[in-house]
Amino acid sequence: LKLALSHTRGFTEQVLSEFKHPQDWIRRASPNSNHAIWIAGHILYAENFFTGLVDPSQKQDFSKYASLFGKGSSLADNLDNYPSPEEILQLLKDQRKIFREVLNNCTEEDFQRKIEDGPAFMFDVAAVFQMSVWHESLHCGQLTVIHRSLGNSPLADRAN
Repeated sequence: LKLALSHTRGFTEQVLSEFKHPQDWIRRASPNSNHAIWIAGHILYAENFFTGLVDPSQKQDFSKYASLFGKGSSLADNLDNYPSPEEILQLLKDQRKIFREVLNNCTEEDFQRKIEDGPAFMFDVAAVFQMSVWHESLHCGQLTVIHRSLGNSPLADRAN
């Protein structure tokens, strides 16, 4: 799980680091698809939700982001409607530090602890961490389509 979290976030951060211009952050791959600022904010918002399922004492108050990045939120095509990309990127780093700490504090028994207030498919602590990796990977796939539409080469094609 630690390796999966590291690899997924590393890839997400690398893709996002190549969004250089303000308009890059609100570019959509197709008319009804997500843009990068929403994807980054949504990953942040969701990871905080996952954190709260495992350790409610570590959940941040992101209620001000619910209408921007929560499930069912509507996307705006004006970057001024969102926190700055720099703020979102920093919050992503801060939230990942908290989430990793929550993971590091888990015992083998904790991974089997049932989740009471989450979706049915996140039935125990281990499933929450697995879902967090899946969720970010899904949205990072969306980012890569935008990344390519901006003229960037695929990260996987580059020399190490």
